Amino acid sequence: MWLWNLFSTWSFICLLSALPQTNNTDQYTSGPSW
Repeated sequence: MWLWNLFSTWSFICLLSALPQTNNTDQYTSGPSW
């Protein structure tokens, strides 16, 4: 199922982009800006 593969890939990229910003609490509370 390509839709699930796309969703899992998007989630993985979102997690990777959020990892280096551990000191930015506003990023976690407000969620992704995009």
